Amino acid sequence: MENLLPSLELFPDGFSNFAVFSRHAESVVLCLYDNDDDTGVEKPALEIDLDPYVNRSGDIWHISFESARNFVRYGYRFRGASEDNSYAECVVLDPYARIVGDSFQNGVGSARNLGLLKKEPAFDWGDDYHPNLEMEKLV
Repeated sequence: MENLLPSLELFPDGFSNFAVFSRHAESVVLCLYDNDDDTGVEKPALEIDLDPYVNRSGDIWHISFESARNFVRYGYRFRGASEDNSYAECVVLDPYARIVGDSFQNGVGSARNLGLLKKEPAFDWGDDYHPNLEMEKLV
């Protein structure tokens, strides 16, 4: 069963669950990119139109499928009932993304960011080490 909390979950069995909150969207498209180059991301490698009868529970749009890890980045396109759908072609960042990639130009408007499909951030600690402080000791 799909997780209906807004988030991205990557499961060990290879399945990924995408869920996002949108009260006013009439349609949502999940856009997946296989290009790791921030400057070359313009067209999604795969676009999945979410069916409001299958992939919507209340205000949560969701989908779960296998092989999402073949992709590098993701974002959403939303379309509402408004007459002004000038931003309907813009791919927007998942507000619940755990890791956010660098900004890029997608040809529509200004720079955009996408969520990254990685379990852990690729931070290079170099000669430093992770401090591993307990939550109680953090400021």
